[in-house]
Amino acid sequence: LKKVKKELESHIVSRESNSTPTISVVALTSKEKESIIESINPNYNENVNSINSNSSISTSEKLEELSKLDKELLNAVNTELNNIEASLKMDVKNADLLKKEAELKILKKEIETKFSLSNSNSTLNSTSPLLSVSKEEVALTESEKSDLIESVNSTYNEKVSEVNANSSLTSNEKVAKIQVLDKDLFTSISKEISKTEAALKSDPSNEQLIKKEADLTELKSEIDSKIAQQNSVLAVNKQPLDEKVKSDILKSINTKYDKTVTSINTNTDLSVSEKLNKLQELDYSIVEGLNKDIKITEEALIKKPNDKALLVQLDNLNAVKSEIEASISSRESVIASSGSTIDVK
Repeated sequence: LKKVKKELESHIVSRESNSTPTISVVALTSKEKESIIESINPNYNENVNSINSNSSISTSEKLEELSKLDKELLNAVNTELNNIEASLKMDVKNADLLKKEAELKILKKEIETKFSLSNSNSTLNSTSPLLSVSKEEVALTESEKSDLIESVNSTYNEKVSEVNANSSLTSNEKVAKIQVLDKDLFTSISKEISKTEAALKSDPSNEQLIKKEADLTELKSEIDSKIAQQNSVLAVNKQPLDEKVKSDILKSINTKYDKTVTSINTNTDLSVSEKLNKLQELDYSIVEGLNKDIKITEEALIKKPNDKALLVQLDNLNAVKSEIEASISSRESVIASSGSTIDVK
Protein backbone atom coordinates (compact mmCIF):
# COMPACT_ATOMS: atom_id res chain seq x y z
CA LEU A 1 0.00 0.00 0.00
CA LYS A 2 2.83 2.38 0.86
CA LYS A 3 4.39 1.71 -2.54
CA VAL A 4 1.07 2.41 -4.31
CA LYS A 5 0.59 5.60 -2.26
CA LYS A 6 4.09 6.79 -3.15
CA GLU A 7 3.50 6.14 -6.86
CA LEU A 8 0.17 7.98 -6.77
CA GLU A 9 1.74 10.98 -5.00
CA SER A 10 4.56 11.04 -7.52
CA HIS A 11 2.05 10.89 -10.37
CA ILE A 12 0.02 13.77 -8.89
CA VAL A 13 3.13 15.95 -8.41
CA SER A 14 4.28 15.18 -11.94
CA ARG A 15 0.85 15.96 -13.38
CA GLU A 16 0.60 19.24 -11.46
CA SER A 17 4.11 20.18 -12.53
CA ASN A 18 3.34 19.50 -16.18
CA SER A 19 0.14 21.50 -16.06
CA THR A 20 1.67 24.50 -14.33
CA PRO A 21 1.74 27.47 -16.74
CA THR A 22 5.17 28.73 -17.79
CA ILE A 23 5.75 32.35 -16.87
CA SER A 24 8.62 33.96 -18.73
CA VAL A 25 9.70 37.42 -17.57
CA VAL A 26 13.24 38.35 -18.58
CA ALA A 27 13.34 42.07 -17.79
CA LEU A 28 11.43 44.79 -16.02
CA THR A 29 10.94 48.31 -17.30
CA SER A 30 11.70 51.15 -14.88
CA LYS A 31 7.96 51.79 -14.53
CA GLU A 32 7.25 48.15 -13.70
CA LYS A 33 10.11 48.15 -11.19
CA GLU A 34 8.81 51.33 -9.60
CA SER A 35 5.31 49.83 -9.33
CA ILE A 36 6.61 46.67 -7.63
CA ILE A 37 8.72 48.69 -5.17
CA GLU A 38 5.72 50.91 -4.42
CA SER A 39 3.57 47.86 -3.67
CA ILE A 40 5.99 46.32 -1.14
CA ASN A 41 7.66 49.44 0.28
CA PRO A 42 5.40 52.49 -0.38
CA ASN A 43 7.74 55.01 1.26
CA TYR A 44 10.94 53.91 -0.50
CA ASN A 45 11.07 56.46 -3.35
CA GLU A 46 9.87 59.27 -1.09
CA ASN A 47 12.61 58.46 1.43
CA VAL A 48 15.25 58.29 -1.32
CA ASN A 49 14.22 61.73 -2.61
CA SER A 50 14.26 63.11 0.94
CA ILE A 51 17.83 61.91 1.49
CA ASN A 52 19.02 63.17 -1.90
CA SER A 53 17.60 66.65 -1.31
CA ASN A 54 18.97 66.97 2.24
CA SER A 55 21.71 69.60 1.91
CA SER A 56 22.64 69.37 5.60
CA ILE A 57 24.34 65.96 5.25
CA SER A 58 27.45 64.99 3.29
CA THR A 59 27.55 62.64 0.30
CA SER A 60 29.00 59.80 2.41
CA GLU A 61 26.20 60.27 4.96
CA LYS A 62 23.65 60.16 2.13
CA LEU A 63 25.22 56.92 0.91
CA GLU A 64 24.98 55.37 4.35
CA GLU A 65 21.31 56.34 4.71
CA LEU A 66 20.51 55.05 1.21
CA SER A 67 22.26 51.78 1.99
CA LYS A 68 19.93 51.30 4.97
CA LEU A 69 16.91 51.94 2.74
CA ASP A 70 18.13 49.46 0.16
CA LYS A 71 18.63 46.76 2.80
CA GLU A 72 15.08 47.39 4.00
CA LEU A 73 13.87 47.07 0.40
CA LEU A 74 15.71 43.77 -0.03
CA ASN A 75 14.12 42.47 3.19
CA ALA A 76 10.70 43.56 1.92
CA VAL A 77 11.28 41.73 -1.37
CA ASN A 78 12.30 38.55 0.48
CA THR A 79 9.25 38.75 2.73
CA GLU A 80 6.92 39.20 -0.23
CA LEU A 81 8.60 36.29 -2.06
CA ASN A 82 8.07 34.04 0.98
CA ASN A 83 4.37 35.02 1.09
CA ILE A 84 3.91 34.31 -2.63
CA GLU A 85 5.74 30.97 -2.45
CA ALA A 86 3.48 29.97 0.46
CA SER A 87 0.40 30.93 -1.59
CA LEU A 88 1.68 29.00 -4.60
CA LYS A 89 1.85 25.81 -2.55
CA MET A 90 -1.93 26.09 -2.24
CA ASP A 91 -2.48 27.25 -5.83
CA VAL A 92 0.42 26.09 -8.02
CA LYS A 93 -1.20 27.12 -11.31
CA ASN A 94 -2.06 30.71 -10.34
CA ALA A 95 -0.64 32.71 -13.27
CA ASP A 96 -0.76 36.05 -11.42
CA LEU A 97 1.22 34.65 -8.49
CA LEU A 98 3.75 32.99 -10.82
CA LYS A 99 4.26 36.24 -12.72
CA LYS A 100 4.69 38.23 -9.52
CA GLU A 101 7.16 35.65 -8.21
CA ALA A 102 9.22 35.91 -11.42
CA GLU A 103 9.22 39.73 -11.26
CA LEU A 104 10.26 39.79 -7.61
CA LYS A 105 13.13 37.39 -8.31
CA ILE A 106 14.39 39.69 -11.07
CA LEU A 107 14.19 42.68 -8.71
CA LYS A 108 15.90 40.73 -5.91
CA LYS A 109 18.75 39.66 -8.20
CA GLU A 110 19.26 43.25 -9.36
CA ILE A 111 19.39 44.55 -5.79
CA GLU A 112 21.83 41.83 -4.73
CA THR A 113 24.02 42.45 -7.80
CA LYS A 114 24.18 46.18 -7.07
CA PHE A 115 24.98 45.49 -3.44
CA SER A 116 27.79 43.20 -4.56
CA LEU A 117 29.21 45.87 -6.87
CA SER A 118 28.94 48.49 -4.14
CA ASN A 119 30.64 46.30 -1.54
CA SER A 120 33.56 45.69 -3.91
CA ASN A 121 34.28 49.43 -3.95
CA SER A 122 37.37 49.85 -1.76
CA THR A 123 36.66 53.52 -1.06
CA LEU A 124 33.10 53.26 0.22
CA ASN A 125 33.25 49.68 1.58
CA SER A 126 30.21 48.63 3.62
CA THR A 127 28.55 52.05 3.41
CA SER A 128 28.13 51.72 -0.35
CA PRO A 129 24.44 51.97 -1.27
CA LEU A 130 22.42 50.06 -3.79
CA LEU A 131 22.73 53.15 -5.97
CA SER A 132 25.99 54.56 -7.33
CA VAL A 133 27.24 58.15 -7.10
CA SER A 134 28.57 60.45 -9.80
CA LYS A 135 29.73 64.05 -9.59
CA GLU A 136 28.50 64.36 -6.00
CA GLU A 137 24.99 63.41 -7.09
CA VAL A 138 23.28 60.41 -5.53
CA ALA A 139 21.94 58.06 -8.20
CA LEU A 140 18.56 58.04 -9.85
CA THR A 141 15.42 56.58 -8.35
CA GLU A 142 13.50 54.17 -10.57
CA SER A 143 10.97 56.93 -11.23
CA GLU A 144 13.69 59.37 -12.32
CA LYS A 145 15.30 56.68 -14.45
CA SER A 146 11.99 55.97 -16.15
CA ASP A 147 11.48 59.67 -16.87
CA LEU A 148 15.02 59.99 -18.23
CA ILE A 149 14.55 56.98 -20.54
CA GLU A 150 11.23 58.44 -21.69
CA SER A 151 12.94 61.74 -22.52
CA VAL A 152 15.59 60.13 -24.77
CA ASN A 153 13.58 57.20 -26.17
CA SER A 154 9.84 57.63 -25.69
CA THR A 155 8.83 54.16 -26.97
CA TYR A 156 11.39 52.06 -25.07
CA ASN A 157 9.34 51.12 -21.98
CA GLU A 158 6.25 50.35 -24.05
CA LYS A 159 8.18 48.06 -26.41
CA VAL A 160 9.93 46.18 -23.58
CA SER A 161 6.52 45.54 -21.97
CA GLU A 162 5.20 44.36 -25.33
CA VAL A 163 8.04 41.84 -25.70
CA ASN A 164 7.64 40.54 -22.13
CA ALA A 165 3.91 40.09 -22.65
CA ASN A 166 4.34 38.06 -25.85
CA SER A 167 3.74 34.47 -24.73
CA SER A 168 4.71 33.08 -28.15
CA LEU A 169 8.36 34.00 -27.59
CA THR A 170 10.88 31.85 -25.73
CA SER A 171 12.98 33.36 -22.95
CA ASN A 172 15.98 33.46 -25.28
CA GLU A 173 13.99 35.24 -27.99
CA LYS A 174 12.82 37.79 -25.46
CA VAL A 175 16.41 38.44 -24.35
CA ALA A 176 17.45 38.93 -27.99
CA LYS A 177 14.59 41.32 -28.74
CA ILE A 178 15.11 43.36 -25.58
CA GLN A 179 18.82 43.58 -26.38
CA VAL A 180 17.95 45.23 -29.71
CA LEU A 181 15.84 47.78 -27.82
CA ASP A 182 18.64 48.29 -25.27
CA LYS A 183 21.20 48.93 -28.02
CA ASP A 184 18.88 51.52 -29.53
CA LEU A 185 18.43 53.11 -26.09
CA PHE A 186 22.22 53.11 -25.61
CA THR A 187 22.63 54.99 -28.90
CA SER A 188 19.95 57.51 -27.90
CA ILE A 189 21.66 58.12 -24.55
CA SER A 190 25.06 58.57 -26.22
CA LYS A 191 23.61 61.19 -28.58
CA GLU A 192 21.95 63.04 -25.69
CA ILE A 193 25.22 63.02 -23.72
CA SER A 194 27.01 64.56 -26.71
CA LYS A 195 24.37 67.31 -26.92
CA THR A 196 24.62 67.97 -23.19
CA GLU A 197 28.43 68.12 -23.29
CA ALA A 198 28.24 70.61 -26.18
CA ALA A 199 25.82 72.75 -24.17
CA LEU A 200 28.12 72.60 -21.13
CA LYS A 201 31.00 74.04 -23.15
CA SER A 202 28.94 77.22 -23.56
CA ASP A 203 27.62 77.16 -19.99
CA PRO A 204 30.03 75.09 -17.83
CA SER A 205 28.50 76.12 -14.48
CA ASN A 206 24.92 75.21 -15.39
CA GLU A 207 23.87 72.87 -12.56
CA GLN A 208 20.96 71.38 -14.48
CA LEU A 209 23.22 70.41 -17.38
CA ILE A 210 25.87 69.02 -15.01
CA LYS A 211 23.29 66.84 -13.27
CA LYS A 212 21.78 65.75 -16.59
CA GLU A 213 25.19 64.68 -17.89
CA ALA A 214 25.86 62.71 -14.68
CA ASP A 215 22.43 61.03 -14.82
CA LEU A 216 22.80 60.12 -18.49
CA THR A 217 26.31 58.76 -17.94
CA GLU A 218 25.06 56.58 -15.09
CA LEU A 219 22.15 55.29 -17.17
CA LYS A 220 24.45 54.60 -20.13
CA SER A 221 26.77 52.54 -17.91
CA GLU A 222 23.84 50.53 -16.57
CA ILE A 223 22.50 49.78 -20.07
CA ASP A 224 26.00 48.83 -21.25
CA SER A 225 26.30 46.31 -18.40
CA LYS A 226 22.85 44.97 -19.21
CA ILE A 227 23.81 44.39 -22.86
CA ALA A 228 26.96 42.53 -21.74
CA GLN A 229 24.83 40.27 -19.51
CA GLN A 230 22.47 39.61 -22.41
CA ASN A 231 25.42 38.60 -24.60
CA SER A 232 26.42 36.02 -21.98
CA VAL A 233 22.89 34.58 -21.85
CA LEU A 234 22.62 34.41 -25.65
CA ALA A 235 26.07 32.79 -25.97
CA VAL A 236 25.11 30.00 -23.55
CA ASN A 237 21.89 29.24 -25.43
CA LYS A 238 23.38 29.63 -28.91
CA GLN A 239 22.19 27.09 -31.50
CA PRO A 240 24.51 25.61 -34.17
CA LEU A 241 24.39 27.57 -37.42
CA ASP A 242 23.01 25.80 -40.49
CA GLU A 243 25.71 25.69 -43.19
CA LYS A 244 23.27 26.54 -45.98
CA VAL A 245 22.04 29.57 -44.04
CA LYS A 246 25.64 30.66 -43.53
CA SER A 247 26.43 30.19 -47.22
CA ASP A 248 23.35 32.18 -48.28
CA ILE A 249 24.26 35.06 -45.96
CA LEU A 250 27.83 35.17 -47.25
CA LYS A 251 26.60 35.13 -50.86
CA SER A 252 24.20 37.99 -50.11
CA ILE A 253 27.19 40.12 -49.12
CA ASN A 254 29.68 38.80 -51.69
CA THR A 255 28.29 36.52 -54.42
CA LYS A 256 31.82 35.28 -55.22
CA TYR A 257 32.94 34.67 -51.61
CA ASP A 258 33.32 30.86 -51.80
CA LYS A 259 35.00 31.00 -55.22
CA THR A 260 37.37 33.73 -54.01
CA VAL A 261 38.37 31.66 -50.95
CA THR A 262 39.03 28.63 -53.15
CA SER A 263 40.95 30.73 -55.66
CA ILE A 264 43.22 32.16 -52.95
CA ASN A 265 43.85 28.79 -51.32
CA THR A 266 44.71 27.06 -54.62
CA ASN A 267 46.89 29.85 -56.02
CA THR A 268 50.39 28.34 -56.13
CA ASP A 269 51.93 31.71 -57.02
CA LEU A 270 51.09 33.02 -53.53
CA SER A 271 53.10 32.31 -50.40
CA VAL A 272 51.31 31.17 -47.23
CA SER A 273 51.70 34.65 -45.80
CA GLU A 274 50.23 36.26 -48.91
CA LYS A 275 47.29 33.85 -48.85
CA LEU A 276 46.59 34.68 -45.20
CA ASN A 277 46.65 38.41 -45.92
CA LYS A 278 44.26 38.08 -48.86
CA LEU A 279 41.87 35.94 -46.81
CA GLN A 280 41.99 38.50 -44.01
CA GLU A 281 41.21 41.33 -46.42
CA LEU A 282 38.28 39.31 -47.81
CA ASP A 283 36.85 38.50 -44.39
CA TYR A 284 37.20 42.05 -43.10
CA SER A 285 35.04 43.16 -46.04
CA ILE A 286 32.50 40.47 -45.08
CA VAL A 287 32.37 41.71 -41.48
CA GLU A 288 31.81 45.23 -42.75
CA GLY A 289 28.88 44.00 -44.86
CA LEU A 290 27.49 41.96 -41.96
CA ASN A 291 27.60 45.01 -39.68
CA LYS A 292 25.52 46.96 -42.20
CA ASP A 293 22.94 44.16 -42.46
CA ILE A 294 22.83 43.77 -38.66
CA LYS A 295 22.17 47.48 -38.25
CA ILE A 296 19.36 47.40 -40.84
CA THR A 297 17.77 44.35 -39.18
CA GLU A 298 18.02 45.89 -35.69
CA GLU A 299 16.36 49.06 -36.94
CA ALA A 300 13.55 46.98 -38.45
CA LEU A 301 13.15 45.07 -35.17
CA ILE A 302 12.82 48.31 -33.23
CA LYS A 303 9.77 49.11 -35.36
CA LYS A 304 8.47 45.51 -35.19
CA PRO A 305 9.79 44.01 -31.90
CA ASN A 306 7.60 40.90 -32.18
CA ASP A 307 8.60 39.94 -35.73
CA LYS A 308 10.06 36.44 -35.36
CA ALA A 309 11.46 36.32 -38.90
CA LEU A 310 13.52 39.44 -38.24
CA LEU A 311 14.76 37.98 -34.96
CA VAL A 312 15.90 34.76 -36.67
CA GLN A 313 17.60 36.85 -39.36
CA LEU A 314 19.44 38.91 -36.74
CA ASP A 315 20.49 35.80 -34.84
CA ASN A 316 21.88 34.22 -38.03
CA LEU A 317 23.74 37.38 -39.04
CA ASN A 318 25.36 37.62 -35.61
CA ALA A 319 26.26 33.93 -35.71
CA VAL A 320 27.98 34.30 -39.12
CA LYS A 321 29.78 37.41 -37.89
CA SER A 322 31.07 35.52 -34.83
CA GLU A 323 32.41 32.70 -37.02
CA ILE A 324 34.11 35.05 -39.49
CA GLU A 325 35.65 37.08 -36.65
CA ALA A 326 36.91 33.84 -35.10
CA SER A 327 38.59 32.96 -38.41
CA ILE A 328 40.16 36.42 -38.58
CA SER A 329 41.46 36.09 -35.03
CA SER A 330 42.90 32.65 -35.74
CA ARG A 331 44.74 33.91 -38.84
CA GLU A 332 46.06 36.91 -36.95
CA SER A 333 47.70 34.56 -34.47
CA VAL A 334 49.39 32.65 -37.29
CA ILE A 335 50.51 35.85 -39.00
CA ALA A 336 51.85 37.28 -35.72
CA SER A 337 53.84 34.13 -34.98
CA SER A 338 55.41 34.25 -38.47
CA GLY A 339 56.28 37.93 -38.15
CA SER A 340 53.96 39.00 -40.99
CA THR A 341 51.79 42.09 -40.89
CA ILE A 342 48.46 43.05 -42.43
CA ASP A 343 47.47 46.43 -43.72
CA VAL A 344 43.72 46.65 -43.17
CA LYS A 345 42.02 49.78 -44.40
